Amino acid sequence: MNDLLLCLPICKAVKSSLSAGESLTFLIEGFCPLKNIHVYLDVAKIERDEDEWVASISPSSIEYTAKGFNINIGKCDNFGPGQYLIKAGMVPSGDPVPCMNFSILPTDFGISVFEISDKDKSSKSHDDLLNEYERVMKERSESFLKGFGDQSAHATQNYLAFVFIKNCLLTKNIRLGQYELIPLDGLGCFDIVNLINQFLSNSNIALLNSIEDTLNRAKQGQPTIVAHFPNVIAKDVDSAGQIVETEINLLKNLLSIHRNSYAEIVGCVLIDLGIRQMYYRIITPDYRGNLLGGDIAGEFPRTILTQMEKVRTNNSLQLYLALYKEALKETKTEFAYFRFWNLIETIARSKNYIGTPLRNWQGNIEKNRNSQNRTIQDSAVELVFELFRETFSSGLGNESFLANHLAQGAISKIIPIWYRHRNCVVHGGGCFPHDVLFCFPNDNKYINCKTAHEEIVNNFGSRDRFTDKYLSSLERATNWIISTEIENG
Repeated sequence: MNDLLLCLPICKAVKSSLSAGESLTFLIEGFCPLKNIHVYLDVAKIERDEDEWVASISPSSIEYTAKGFNINIGKCDNFGPGQYLIKAGMVPSGDPVPCMNFSILPTDFGISVFEISDKDKSSKSHDDLLNEYERVMKERSESFLKGFGDQSAHATQNYLAFVFIKNCLLTKNIRLGQYELIPLDGLGCFDIVNLINQFLSNSNIALLNSIEDTLNRAKQGQPTIVAHFPNVIAKDVDSAGQIVETEINLLKNLLSIHRNSYAEIVGCVLIDLGIRQMYYRIITPDYRGNLLGGDIAGEFPRTILTQMEKVRTNNSLQLYLALYKEALKETKTEFAYFRFWNLIETIARSKNYIGTPLRNWQGNIEKNRNSQNRTIQDSAVELVFELFRETFSSGLGNESFLANHLAQGAISKIIPIWYRHRNCVVHGGGCFPHDVLFCFPNDNKYINCKTAHEEIVNNFGSRDRFTDKYLSSLERATNWIISTEIENG
């Protein structure tokens, strides 16, 4: 029975301290394998914060012995000075052995340590290297538990935190300083299936069946992870929640580059480590559309049918609607400005306004210093203003028809504010009204925009996607412009 696992395998490098270019032999004792196996090897460098993978390699040869087998790796030419972990495992390879009534599962032989040392340094034994690795692991654990968050004197509370994230696939635990990411199972679609089945049942139609594959695909389509913070330091539970969500919002933006998928927070759990009190927040969908129904809310079948007939045959309208949908979905304030403005500018540029007379809201042609008629230039603000003037001025004499409740609600004033938000996103990454090196205190374009920002903050306590009425006016204006385009399409 020399094909069975005899005892827990012992893995050890025959020579633990090597010079660059020396061959490495990895000894497995306590396991007498079948000859038709494939051995895989992973090598990681031991760094202060983590064991960093450097290579997956195949053995150059395998020598079988009475106690186990030796794995010869060959010369370590690609490894620089430092300490390394090597992990070996085995999977079956080739044809199965005759008369075997069981299968060999993937077998993990554990890890061993070795080092690539400088020639002028003394070599270390395997036990010495293991002791050093245990010290590194202890330091990592201490760093992991030391606390994340507010380090000021008024922050005296300690919390255990879990932030649950969907649409991010990870296959291993990842530690990031004072917190870690842990893969979870994917989210299913039981609510959708139940909704459909309830409707089918009410309609006396057979329920969905054989949906196991669908449920599995749903889980694969929404992989999830949890961010585990073992020690969040904050002054209170609200601050703790804000600390971890701010960190994870930054992280998920970065992970979109690494994972090619945009993650979303779906929930957060906090536990006060002092009194063992649990707090939680589940991120539920936030419907911000029309809450009214019936005829008063525009639920006219004939209108919708007529508009659908126009949209089907008009690529420009299809583009505008697709871009509008993406703008509505945007949850970040400044990015929403960016999306709505780009859409409305796209429509304005399709009108061939450049070179035509530049008019004020009342339709009078603007004059230059020499009393000559001005023309519209390749200026986003002038183009968008003309789009609004041409679309609305004949029926709406009041230039503040969009936002007469705002201090700068006139079209000629509010358009430059919208455009300033768009430009600050493009050229600076966001809105920074208190940074005089970014929000110039002597430039009217910035002054007016900052004044609008302060108006919203003073009225609502903060300026965000829901309280910013200047942004709401841009959203409403975009809706009206697209509706007009559909009507005239």
